[in-house]
Parts: sequence; C-alpha cells; structure tokens
Amino acid sequence: MNTLRIATASIASRTSARVALNSRLISTRAQASVKTPSAAKTLAGLFLLSGAAVLTAGQEKECSGGPTTFTKMSDAEMVKRILEIKTENPDNIMAACFDLNYYNSLPSQLQSKFLKCLASGTYNSDSSMGCYATMPDDYETFKPFFKAALEKYHKVDLSTTSHVNNWSLEGVEGLPASGVLDLAELGLPALSMRVRTGRNLNRFPLPASMTREQRCELELAMGAVFAALKAKPEFGGGYVSITPDHPDFIDKAAYDQLVKDHIMFKDMAADPYLTTAGIAADWPYGRGCYVSEDKGFIIWVGEEDHLRIMCMQKGTLLNAVFDRLKAAVDVVEELIEGGCAKSDKVGVVTSCPTNIGTGMRASVHIALPKLTADGTDARAKAVAKPLGLSVRGLGGEHTPIGADGTVDISPSARFCISEAEIITALYLGIEKLVEAEAAAAPSAADLVAKIKKVKAENPDNIMAACFDEEYFNGLEDEVLQARLLKCCASGIWNPDSQMGCYANQPDDYDQFQPFFKQVLSKYHGVDLDATKHECSWKFDKTIEGLPESKVLDLEALGLPALSMRVRTGRNLNAFPLPASMTLQDRLDMENELYTRVFTQLAKDKRYGGGYRSITPGHPCEISGADYKALVAEHLMFKDMSADRYLVAAGIAAHWPHGRGCYVS
Repeated sequence: MNTLRIATASIASRTSARVALNSRLISTRAQASVKTPSAAKTLAGLFLLSGAAVLTAGQEKECSGGPTTFTKMSDAEMVKRILEIKTENPDNIMAACFDLNYYNSLPSQLQSKFLKCLASGTYNSDSSMGCYATMPDDYETFKPFFKAALEKYHKVDLSTTSHVNNWSLEGVEGLPASGVLDLAELGLPALSMRVRTGRNLNRFPLPASMTREQRCELELAMGAVFAALKAKPEFGGGYVSITPDHPDFIDKAAYDQLVKDHIMFKDMAADPYLTTAGIAADWPYGRGCYVSEDKGFIIWVGEEDHLRIMCMQKGTLLNAVFDRLKAAVDVVEELIEGGCAKSDKVGVVTSCPTNIGTGMRASVHIALPKLTADGTDARAKAVAKPLGLSVRGLGGEHTPIGADGTVDISPSARFCISEAEIITALYLGIEKLVEAEAAAAPSAADLVAKIKKVKAENPDNIMAACFDEEYFNGLEDEVLQARLLKCCASGIWNPDSQMGCYANQPDDYDQFQPFFKQVLSKYHGVDLDATKHECSWKFDKTIEGLPESKVLDLEALGLPALSMRVRTGRNLNAFPLPASMTLQDRLDMENELYTRVFTQLAKDKRYGGGYRSITPGHPCEISGADYKALVAEHLMFKDMSADRYLVAAGIAAHWPHGRGCYVS
C-alpha cells in the first residue's frame, strides 16, 4: 500500500520555481480565451508538467486545510474493504448496494472508474451514502449500482416512477388557494429563509475527476455569466476567488470572514469525505463565490458541484426566495456554454446521489423552544420525520441548535419530487410543526418547577424572585394560571432576564395584583402600600427643584445644544397588549392608527410628516433598504424577531406585520 497525505501547507511554502510557473500559468489563463480547445490543452499539459494537477501514490499535496490522511488501496483491496463494510456498517448505502458479480462483469478500465465513485464510502466506512458520481454519465454508465443506491436512499421504485423537474406551483397538492406560501398566515414572524440548487456544466467532468487546470478553466469560464449577472439590478454584485493569482483573488482574512458570515463554503481539504472522493483536490484552486450586493443571492463555484446557486432572505414569503432562485437559474443556464448536466430519467445531475433530481434544498430557521426544551433537537426530529422534514443545527448537520431552540428545517425529499412540490412541502410541513410545537407546551407543573429553578440559580431574575407558588396554586382556575405563566414566559425561557415578565392584557396588573405589586415594588424601589402613581404633565410648585421660571434651559447650565429625546408609550383599550395579539389584531390596530390618527397628524403643521410601514402589502410599505436606513438613523426600532426576550414573551410574533413608524 502507498500512503497519500493531504497536508496543511501555505502556498508560500512551494519552491520559488513552482510558484513562478503557476503564476505564469494563471496569468496566461486569465488572458486566454477559455473557449479555445488548443489553449486549454496547452495549459493542461503545462499544469501536468508542473506536477500541480495529478496526485499519485507517495506524493504530498499542499492545501489550506487538514491534514486528512488516508492509505491508498489497490482495486482489489478496495473491493475487499467494501465487502467488509457491507457486514460491519449496514447503513453505508454504497457498500449495501455493491454487487460483486456486477463489478466482475465490468471491463477492467470501468472497474477502476467505478471504484473511484465508491472511494468516499470505502475510506470512510461511517458514510451514510458513501458514493459520488465522478462524470455526468456515471448514473447511466453504472446504472445497476446507482439505481439501487438511489432507490435505497430516496425510498423510491425507479421501475415504476421517474423524476420530473417542474418549478410551476400551479396544481401542486396542498398549495393554498391564493398560491401564496406566507408563513405569517401560520402565526410566524419573519424567518431566515434559504433555497439552493446545484448545477454541473456538461463540458467538464464532475468535481471528483477534475484536474486543477479544469477547475481553473471552469472558474474563468463563469466570468461571462457573472458579468451578465452584475448588469442585472436584481442580481448585481461581484465575484471573489480564492484561486491564487486570480484577478478577483481575496486573502485568507477576507475568505475567513465570508465563511463566518455563511456566504462562502468552508475549507474542503479538511473534509475527509470530499478529500477521499477527489472532490476537495487542488484546494483552493478553481474555488470562489459570486455575491449579490444585498447578499441575498450567492453562487458557489467549485464546491461539491460545479455551481451551488442559492437565494436567502429574512421574511415570511417563501415564494419570494423561490421565484428569485428560479429567475437566477434561468439566467445562469442560458449563459453557460454547452449547458448543464441533466438527464430525462434522473433530472439534474449532481455529484452526490442525495441531491440528484432537483439538486434543491429549501429551508427556514425556526424557533421551537417547546420541542427543544431539553436542549437538543431529538424531539423536534421525532416530530419532523413523519412530516417529511429534516432537522439540523444552525450550522448544518451535526451542529448545535440555537440557544432559543432555533433549528434548521427542510423537506427531506430531493428526487422524484418537483421543485414546486419541495417548496410547498416546506410550507405544509412547517404548518404541522407549528401545531406540534403548540401542542408540546409544557404543563403548568413543569413551568412552575422551571421558575423555582430560575429562582435558585438566577436571584436577579425579578419574575422568579416574586413568583409565589402558593399564590399561583390559589388562583381561581387553570385559565388564570395559564395567563399568569404566559406573563412570566420571557423570564422562564431566558433565566438571565432582569425583569422577566410582561403584562399580556391591560387588566393583568389588577388581575394578578399580588404578583405584579411585588415586581413593581422590587424593580422601581417603591412601597405601593404607602404611595401610588399619578400622571401629570403640569409644571407646578409641587415639583421639587423646578426653576421659578419653569423653564428647563440647559444653556443656563453652560451647556451647548444637546441631543434630547423624550418618549412615552400607549396601548389601545380595544386590543390585547402585544404579547397576546393575533396577526389580525396587529393588522387591525395598525390600520386603525393609520386611518384615524396618522392621517390627521400629517395635516397638523406641528407634526406633519408621514407613516412608514414594514407590513407586506400595506399602502405605506417601505423597502428593506429603507427600513435598515431608518434603523441606522435611530428612527425605527430593530428587528424584534431577533430579540429572544420579546420572542419568548410573544411580543415579537408575526414580525414584521402590523409594525411601522410615523415620522414628522
């Protein structure tokens, strides 16, 4: 056996001669027409001469990640190992579907090519899928194997069904009559939504079989596509590359920041599955990312597939990200010379059989505090699986869930399902998941026990400090008990809260006077048995320290003009307080204020101005950019759905519906 070592090393550690040669090659490629076969062949030959393209037994390959070490096996050794894995790891689909008789029936040159498809699962026996296509026609060339693997993973019978791509929502089962997939209708606030798909170019091998020269050629060939995207307002942005000497090269610090911002993919050379498959080879050459100006549209170049095209935004309308992705895919496919790899039998051709068909994944980040109350996603997964949904951590598979119980939810199906059916399945699945979350509410006894724990561990939590279990048990009925616990929700789910409670109804301060009296006394440092609050806007002699002139002029204190702000709050008697409002309550209240109050203020010279709404479809709706500008200018409040205290209390529910700002 020979040992292959994928080792960490900086580009600078290469010999000066090799650096110079590679620099000249990249420079030459940047100027050459990627459409000229002779130029491509010449460059390929030069790369081979430089030793940069092919990894052979005993060589060390420099890359930015790792090290990932594995022992290269001969074909016979690989077959032997696969048969061992078949027994040792029955969940390894590659090994489970490997048929020795079929393998032996292949010509020798196809045997080696076939085993290359199986390398990842052979070197990593814990793989779930364990195989990758290395050429666009592998699914047809090795049809008996891939048919079995696809059927096993996707749980379909390809003898009775086939894949059909379709982005049209028309006629999709379960689609709301309006055709609008609005999460606000499910009582949800704005969520992080993401839809992506993969594409591979017909004129190149799939990533597992590409040479370094081909990776660089593909990246440069995409330049014309990106130039066209830049010219379109809805996709305009720029390309960044991590290929040394590429015209759009960025340094490691910039790359690391893009990874941190979830815009760029991580170091592939550190992934043993991609490394052994050959997909991570030649890292970081031929890798980069196109990013729109609003960072809501991204194309990865050179990851598991040639292209990963994705759209994301925070909102409630799934149609918005879905439609934007479809428009982007249409533009990209139209401009790619030679088109993208597709099959009339299996749909979009992807490297990994798990993504074949649509290459699509549609997901949202949603908080499920009740289903994740134990700090894990185990219960959420148990509920989601029968709904056809997958649950992941916020960073992907095998990563932690959010501190507030936020998880990543997506439909499991990719194959023998259309694109339109996937996005609809996400909506319908979330609807059921929301119902399950509501039904998973912990019992009153569980919540009381949690409050007692908070009281012991977080003495500064005023809600917990003032909660009296005897008073709670003495409440008239379970309805009132539930109301009081809802008032305490923010502090229950956020033990680090200082106050930890919110009134839900205007009469809560009277209804639960013993509790709120203690809370108010403790926070405000007053004795409500000896004093009471009185509202008065008058400057009179009873105000201690008031100047005789009754003028509070800071200039008299020797101060220049200062930024001054005074604010107060009001709640309408006709509606519940924000923590208990329904979506319709919020919309009705905003409309009431807009039509009866703000229109009159606009006519008053003292307060004349206008109303800005962030409610989708409101007559005064402003764009996301305008909203951010108002926030930056401290005229508008920030995204409430990002505040875990307000979310737990229910105050942030239905964001951004029913929200806005009147500005003079």
